[in-house]
Amino acid sequence: LPYCSDIKEFPNGHYYHSRFGFKKYFEIIPEIDSNTDISGISSNLYNEFDRCVKKRLMSDVPLGVFLSGGLDSSLVSAFAKKYMDKLHSFSVGMRDSIDREYALNVSRHLGTIHHEYILDVNEMLEVIPDVIYFLESFDAALVRSSIPNYFLCKLTKEYVTVVLSGEGADELFAGYSYLKDISKEEDLDSELLLITQNLHNTNLQRVDRMTMAHGLEGRVPFLDTGMVRLAFSIPNKYKINRSRNIEKWILKECFKKELPSNVIDRKKEKFSIGCGSAFKLKERIDKMVSDRDFKSGKKLENGYELNSKEEFYYYRIFDELFQQKINLELVGKSRSL
Repeated sequence: LPYCSDIKEFPNGHYYHSRFGFKKYFEIIPEIDSNTDISGISSNLYNEFDRCVKKRLMSDVPLGVFLSGGLDSSLVSAFAKKYMDKLHSFSVGMRDSIDREYALNVSRHLGTIHHEYILDVNEMLEVIPDVIYFLESFDAALVRSSIPNYFLCKLTKEYVTVVLSGEGADELFAGYSYLKDISKEEDLDSELLLITQNLHNTNLQRVDRMTMAHGLEGRVPFLDTGMVRLAFSIPNKYKINRSRNIEKWILKECFKKELPSNVIDRKKEKFSIGCGSAFKLKERIDKMVSDRDFKSGKKLENGYELNSKEEFYYYRIFDELFQQKINLELVGKSRSL
């Protein structure tokens, strides 16, 4: 910011050459394979996921896994444990959070060496400026997930240098609840493509910034390019089972023998909700921001409007940290709150 007034985003899937400019090297091109039956899809998915996890275990330094006890992180942990006798797993949550209970149970089931960080509301409020500084965003959903993620990465770095994460599965396999409301298949296709292409500005930005804030390398097996291509070849009827109202159905069907049934069938919960921090933070922040301040300050330039007192609070910190006028179009927006 101090050196350049015209800031633009480096486009994902491109490299830059000083003579030729931007050149695209990767693009997601959905090619639905409607001829493969469910057993064939499951076999391909199982083998591809195994390859993607195994590939990311290559390391000359200590390596571990994030383990929230949700389906995605539990699958990554289960497959990593196949190749590592001593696997360190890490979780974060309020003392009575549902993630904490599930993570401990999955760790016992897999036999990982488990570490957990118990969150405190006052401690979370104190680190918000640091989190926003590293994250470079004020998007409420993103910040509230980044705060526990910050503490998770801090804990993890005490034991390992590389960590595997389950990010990407919800975008590839339709894990978010709002996706069930999209009835037209072509609209669902477009939405899955959009949220996957925007990951660098949302959940992957969180993972990248919070890990790097602590000198930790994050790896995401679900987003291997081979897995991405495979996921976009699977018909949506196998991602959302509409007759039974089940999201990520193909993942659950494919890997149902790898984990306890309560983990396979666990409903999707946002990271900040599962670890118990979301409501505690919102409750405290809502008391810190007056109705008058929010009403007078929620409308920003370029027609951007802050959605809540929580986002208003994060934006004030963001604005104070960076001060210069920033094109708000460059700040990623979460599609699912």
